[in-house]
Parts: sequence; structure tokens; C-alpha cells
Amino acid sequence: MLELTLKSNVFDDPDTSVFINGEKQKAVRGKGIVFHAETELECEILFVHSVQPSPYKYWIMYLLFLPLTFVRVIINAIFLNSLDNWYHSINPYSFTAKGKVYLNESKTIRFGYTEGVYNKTEGKWSKPRFSCFSPDVEKWEFNMEVCKISFYNEFFDYFCLMSMPGIIGTVFFGVMFYHAWIAGRLGLCQLVGGTMLFLLFFCVIKIVVEYKRMKRLLNDFVNEFNSSL
Repeated sequence: MLELTLKSNVFDDPDTSVFINGEKQKAVRGKGIVFHAETELECEILFVHSVQPSPYKYWIMYLLFLPLTFVRVIINAIFLNSLDNWYHSINPYSFTAKGKVYLNESKTIRFGYTEGVYNKTEGKWSKPRFSCFSPDVEKWEFNMEVCKISFYNEFFDYFCLMSMPGIIGTVFFGVMFYHAWIAGRLGLCQLVGGTMLFLLFFCVIKIVVEYKRMKRLLNDFVNEFNSSL
């Protein structure tokens, strides 16, 4: 029985899948991927990094995630985390990497992956790197593409966090407005109603502004990526 063992830090990335001869493989923590073969054969190794649409994109999932979003809003408020830096978490690249190994004996092959991250100083993302550290791998190829869905995923995450104060504020001030109206306190009604409208207006404006930022970042990134080809 021959064994082909793959080890890499890319296995920690849930958006990356690994295939050997077309069959999807599952990594075991601490061991990597172990592929067994009864006879000598050529193995084609394929890594595919593909980001899936955010569950927030579907409104039913957005409603289900409201309690979790509320907790995250509270945590951000406590630790004074700025929501305006949401785009720093974007991973704008998808990639495929592949190579071939002739398995005539048990082999262990290591791969190194460096994720593309946002550079605050330069205002752009660095390119990811995927390296193979074994001479046994032939025809090694690494190809990158723009991952547009990552931009939308991170914006939807921001949208959920930013819309939560508007939702909570509308419910809270709406109840106050109702009781003030019943009690005939028109001055309080004006104060509460004005505060509610201001909060809603503020949340909507922030979301619109950040949506335009997302579109601008995406367009700039696509243009820069295409010009570098």
C-alpha cells in the first residue's frame, strides 16, 4: 500500500478544497491529507479556493442571524471597534493550484500558503502565494482570479451590523412614541419621533456610503488586476 501525504496550512481555510485524481479529500487535523493507492500511479493534485455567497444574502438567513448580530454589535460597542474598516477583511482572490506526482513509493509533500491581505498603508491587497516545496511535484501551476463575491460577503456582514441599531432603535423609540401619543404628550412625541428618524437616516446614509465604497473598491481592484495580466 502506497501513501501520498499532503501537508499545508491552507487546510485551515474552509473555502479551499483539495482533489486528488478528481476525488475530493478531507484533511485530518495534525495529519493533513493521506491518499492511499494499491499500485503505482500518477496523481493529479488540485487545490481550489472558492468563496461561497454569504448566508446574509438571503433574507430568511438574515432574520435568523439577528440575535447573533445583536451580540456582535454590543461587543463592537464595548471594545470601540470601528465598523468602517469592514473592507479590511475582504479576501479578493480566488485561485486554483495544481500539479502532478508519480506515486511509486510513499511520499510526503508540503505546500505553503500566504493569504492576500489588505495593506492599510498602501490601500491595496497583497497577492496570495502558494508554494510547493517538493521536487516530486511536476507541472506546478498557480492561477488567480478576482473573487467578487468576497466583496459582497463582507459588505453584507457590515450591512447586518449597521442595520441592527436602526432596527432596535425603531422598535424602542416606536414604543416610546406610541405611549407618549396615548398620553397626549406632544412635545415628547416630537422628541422621540425626531430621534427615531435621525437614527434611521444615519444608518441608511452609512449603508449607502459604504455600498458605494464597496463598488469603488471592487472596480478599482478589477481594473488593477486586469492591467497586471
